[in-house]
This record gives sequence, structure tokens and C-alpha cells, in this order.
Amino acid sequence: MGQKGRKKALIGGGKRKAVSGRETKKGVKGIASNYIHRTKAVRRLQVSLKDFRRLCILKGIYPRDPKKKPHGKDKTYYHIKDIKFLMHEPLLKKFREMKIFLKRHKKALIKREFNEAKILEKTMKPVYNLDHLVKERYPSFIDAIRDLDDPLCMIFLFALLPSETCKGHEAKVSAECLRLAMEFQHWVVKMKALRKTFVSVKGIYYQAKVYGQEVTWLTPHKFKQSIPKDVDFRVMFTFLQFYNTLLRFINFKLYYDLGLRYPPVLETKKQDEGAYLAAMKVEERDNVPETEETSSPEVEPAPLSEQQQKMQDKIASVVENIPDTAKDDEDKGEQETTSDAEPEAKGEKEEPEAMEDAEEDAEDFEDPQDGDEESREVCIFSGLTFLLGREVPQDSLEFIILAGGGAVLRDGEISSEAAASEKITHEIIDRPTQKRKLFSRQYAQPQWVYDSFNVRALLPLEHYKPGVKLPPHLSPFVDDEKEGYIPKQREVLRSWGGKVGGEPPADDVEEGPKEVDENDDKELAKIMMTGKTKRLYDTMKRAEGKKDAKNEHLRLKRQRLEETKEK
Repeated sequence: MGQKGRKKALIGGGKRKAVSGRETKKGVKGIASNYIHRTKAVRRLQVSLKDFRRLCILKGIYPRDPKKKPHGKDKTYYHIKDIKFLMHEPLLKKFREMKIFLKRHKKALIKREFNEAKILEKTMKPVYNLDHLVKERYPSFIDAIRDLDDPLCMIFLFALLPSETCKGHEAKVSAECLRLAMEFQHWVVKMKALRKTFVSVKGIYYQAKVYGQEVTWLTPHKFKQSIPKDVDFRVMFTFLQFYNTLLRFINFKLYYDLGLRYPPVLETKKQDEGAYLAAMKVEERDNVPETEETSSPEVEPAPLSEQQQKMQDKIASVVENIPDTAKDDEDKGEQETTSDAEPEAKGEKEEPEAMEDAEEDAEDFEDPQDGDEESREVCIFSGLTFLLGREVPQDSLEFIILAGGGAVLRDGEISSEAAASEKITHEIIDRPTQKRKLFSRQYAQPQWVYDSFNVRALLPLEHYKPGVKLPPHLSPFVDDEKEGYIPKQREVLRSWGGKVGGEPPADDVEEGPKEVDENDDKELAKIMMTGKTKRLYDTMKRAEGKKDAKNEHLRLKRQRLEETKEK
């Protein structure tokens, strides 16, 4: 080695050599060797980029940001263990089978062999499910509940989106999303698990307590949805496929723990009439026979043993011998009503029938959590019957009122005689004037229901009457004490609800020496800080100062408004 080579080696230049004398390639050893860029990963898995993205979304694998990027900063990197983990995924085989099927199907269409193409679709098209991924990603049920926020938001969104936003998005997908959302809301109402709600420009926020975990989701307003062009719905649809499977598992577990049949029966007659949660009929798991409507076509029942088959035959013989008196009574009632009823419009109901249906729906949603004080506090609408106008968000109000223990009727689905019943205690409308005004009921705007539910008390109705300017609608998700500013409307709501905070306890009055000691401790801790920790502490203090300045600005603004009102 010459003089230049020695100098270069001493400085650190030149190619590094291993102990054996061979040159080590860049990125073979060290931290950089634990990562692989996306192009190399796709080649190793032998799939297309589209299938690789789908596989990563379904398996929950995300890109990494390593400190050293041997192949350049413009590449997307994944951990090498994640890619090795994907190599053993059963879905890879299905994706490859799908690729072969698409090639043969396309070839048959080009040759105009349409019968051959149909035979290929029936016999060769691969079908896969994602059940094993749910068990793999969520070892326990509580883990799945903690990760339920995003699935609910996505499912409620696609339930209202028009179909064909992307390839594979059909009308039956939106119907399935709506059914899964209704099943979860039905359980929330049944268990009185709803805790908070807030109406915003984006949509309506809800928060429920499921197995001790707070689950928050957003539902869009029920308007015509405009589809943005800069959103890749294919990626969202891949997430939706996994989220549908996850929510189906969760709903099954929730219903199973209550001893209820899953999936619940969806009464098409009530659904056609416009009912939402009342269209679902929940039955006990042990006393209901299997039907084509309620059975899942995808899951095949396990073969029964001889002893189980004998037991089922005995149960069937006993059930056949039981006289069906309820059915006979229903048939007699139907004959009487058809003979004496007057011609009415389709979808309308008589007063006693409509009121009985509303009372039965309220009884179906009784609170099973008798020992839970928080669930009992939610039932502020118990004993009340609400009539919802056509112009209000009926689905949202029905969900909240039933979760609060009330009964619900919808205008337009019942007859004029039933709408004028004296059993209706409140009518929710969003019009400045109403055609009829009955003294046996009270009228309010929809915000009264949301505010009353959040305050856990029936608020005074004079501030929410039709045509009256509404008070501010505050979010229950904001911690005002933590933010350092309590809006005036928050204090007003507490006074209306009878929940005014009391005086501080007497033990907290003498705090002079404690504050001095705390200040001394803070100063000593600040002196002992390192430079990096001190800079971080100063940044936190600056953020707190900005928050205090913002709160002070809000206080001054409110003070000026009050002074102008007095003048």
C-alpha cells in the first residue's frame, strides 16, 4: 500500500474490508440491513404493486423511516421481518390464483367465448375471507374494541355513499355497511351505552362505552354526498373489506354475551315504511329456529353428533305439539281489522297499533345493566314518547331517544289520528311555525334532545321552542377546565340541569406554604435540567403561555359582548 493509500485509510476513506479481507457491500450489515425498499419487496413476493398495497393494509403493515437509507431518500422502506412475515400469508396464493383467473377470463372475452367466460366465473374465480386476519391482529376482544373508532367511521361513511365509487363497490356493499352499523347501534341502545353526542359541520359525533372502553365515531349527515375526485377510494375500499369482517366479529361477540341471536332479524315491512332501529327484531339465541333469512350463507354448520341429533329431534317434536295461540290471535285480529278498517294510504297505522309498536320498541331496549349508575343516568327520556317531524334528522334522534329510554314515532309513517294521540308527550320539529298545536304535548327543536342528553337532564323548553333563536351548541368532548376557559353557556347548561359545582373543600384553603415549596422544587429541578430538557421545558411553557393568551382574549371578548348588550 502506497503513501496515499495509507493516508486515505487513516482518514477513513476507501472501501471498508472485513476481517477476511473481502469487501463488505453497503447496506449488508448494521441498522440499514434491517430494511428493504418497496420495489425489492414486490419482486421478492412476486405480486403486483396493487396487490402488495392491499396485502399491507389487510395485515396491518406500514412503511418505516430508518435513520440510514442506503438506497436513497426517495424510496419507501419496510422492515425485513414484515416482508418475511408476508411471504407466509395464505392470501398470496389467492392473489396469484386471481391473476390466473383474470388472464383466462380476459382471453375468453377477447375470443368472444361468453359461455366459457361465465363458466370460468362460476367455477374458477377464487373466493377468500379475512377471518384469520382478525384473529391474528387482535388476540383479545378488548384489543378489537380499542381499535373500533376507525372501522365505525368508515362503515358509517360507506353506508351513505353512492355505489360504484370504485371497482367492486356495489349496492350490496352499502347495504351490508348499513346493516352492520344498525346492529352495533342496536346493541348500544340495548345496553344504554351511549355517553356523548355532538352535531358539527362534518357530521354527528357519538361516544359509547363498550366493555369499559370509550369508542368514538362520526356519522355523516344524511344528505346527497358529493364524491371528491382527489380521493383514492380503492385504498378506502380495501380498509372497508377488513373493517366489515372485524365489525361482524365484534357484533357477534356482543350479541352472544347477551344471549341473543346473531344476526338479528331485519323486518323488511318496517324498513320499507321508513323505520330505522325499530326494524330490527332481536330474539334469544336458544328459543329461535334457524331460518333462511337469519342464517349466514357463508358459514356452514358443523356436523352434529348422534346424541345432538336425537336431542334436536326431541325438541322439534315438543315444539310441534305446542299450540300456537299467539298466531291464532294475530290471525283473528287481522281479520277484524281488515273487515272494519277504512281505506288508508300505504304505510299509515292506526293510533292504538302505532302506540303499541312504539311502546314495544321501548320495552325491547330496556336497560340490562341494572347495577350501572352511569347507564341509569342516561335514561332521561324514560316514560316519554316523541313524534319526529319529517324535516329533522330522524335516524340520529331515534338513536339518541331510544338510548335515553324513550319511545319514538315518525311523522309520515303513522295516520293523522295516531299523530294526534294524547300519549305523545313531545314533538320535535324544525319549522318556525306548525300547522297544528296540541296542548297535551310540548314542542322543541332537535338541539334540545342533544343538549338534554349531554347534560343528563331535561332542559327548559322555552329556550328551544320552534322559531326561537337557539343557544350555542357546546361540545361535550372538550374539557373546559383543562383548556383553562369555561364558556358562559356551559355554566348556563349546568344551572339548567341542576349540576352547579359546589365550593372547594375546607382542606384546600390553606395552601400558602405548599405553593412556596412547590415553586422551590420547580426552581431546583430547572437548575438540574440538561440543555436539551430545558429547551423542551421552555417550549412547553411557551405553548401554555399561548393558550393563556387565547383564553384571556376570549374572556375580554365575552366581557365586551356583555357590555354592549347592557347598553
